[in-house]
Amino acid sequence: MGQVDVTLQGPVDHSVLAGGFIYLPELVGTLTVSGVAPASGPVAGGQTATVAGEGFSGGIDNVLFGAAPASDLQVLSDRMVQVTVPPGQVGHSQVSVQTPTDQAGLDDAYRYFQPIQLTAIEPVTGPAQGGTAFVLNGSGLHTGVEVLFGGVPAQSLQVISDTQISGITPPNIAAAVDVRASDPDSEDTLAQAFSYTSDLSIMRVDPDNGSMSGGTYVTCYGEGFTADTRVFFGGEQATIIQVVSSSVFTARTPRGDPGEVTVTVE
Repeated sequence: MGQVDVTLQGPVDHSVLAGGFIYLPELVGTLTVSGVAPASGPVAGGQTATVAGEGFSGGIDNVLFGAAPASDLQVLSDRMVQVTVPPGQVGHSQVSVQTPTDQAGLDDAYRYFQPIQLTAIEPVTGPAQGGTAFVLNGSGLHTGVEVLFGGVPAQSLQVISDTQISGITPPNIAAAVDVRASDPDSEDTLAQAFSYTSDLSIMRVDPDNGSMSGGTYVTCYGEGFTADTRVFFGGEQATIIQVVSSSVFTARTPRGDPGEVTVTVE
């Protein structure tokens, strides 16, 4: 009897709806509030909820969350009424039902929370080995929030305020990754908000020979390439045609003297 959580279990993850189901007690013959499902929601309100109890079929004047009246009342049966939750303050709230002749309530029946919303991260780049200090900006941030960079948990999290949380980036691949913050109530994601970079290096040039007059199109392989990367053949700058990824770009060779030259990137 009473409210219980509903858990959906998958092969590698699970999701919990707190207070998502109500086991109703035996009928007692009086106006009663037994629970609310779901039992929590955002402070902005607007969530559809079902209030369970007894004695609803005789007519309901109001369903109150604290002192705020719910809207869109729809009596489903003598034991259930569906409502739209009004706005509220963070924390637990009494839920009460008023009829023309009676009133009943249940203390701490509904919990309001501030949902996580992310707005920005600083800085937006860092090395693939991790270790970059960052500050994540938004709202609804608090102790217990988990921050993930491309699915990898951040380290040394510290809540500065409900709008800022700091930490250290974890190691990851050299790529732009999503930054996600979550708690049991809500989550939010900044899509590809942080870019991991590799140390700049060049490993191979294909083809590895060409005309001394220049103009040979080559593909360069390495790490850490960006739109600002420059490449030099024996001290002469080549023209970069396209940066395909952080590990590949194409270029056109400059003029040069016969013989081998060193190819460098910067």
